[in-house]
Amino acid sequence: MNAKEAAIVSAVRVVVNIHVKPGGEEALKEGWISTYERANAERGCLQYELMQSTTTPSNFAILEHWADQECYAAHWEAERSREIPYAHLLDWGTRITGKDGVEFYEQQYYRQVNGEWVPVTPEATPSS
Repeated sequence: MNAKEAAIVSAVRVVVNIHVKPGGEEALKEGWISTYERANAERGCLQYELMQSTTTPSNFAILEHWADQECYAAHWEAERSREIPYAHLLDWGTRITGKDGVEFYEQQYYRQVNGEWVPVTPEATPSS
């Protein structure tokens, strides 16, 4: 495995699904700003964004992308001891659609070829 292949294999993609109490959507977005700025300054952070559902506005997803497991582990270790400024707004387990919780994914890029999705080889994978 060459260096680029190793980098692609070792990248960490995380989706954190959360639900906020009714009326807490704007406060969550405001409270998110400091979390976003802190995480994006961490070593190896490639993406750390908050997404809001267009059909169920109280459902949010945090999309994380880390350069490798070491960077994610350092982030998580620090995150475990931090105060979350919007924690009082969260309403775990009462999601209208989907499930609250954390999802981890192995990364594989795809592209369309003749109307079909095919895996992209490491040599042709975007760098970010």
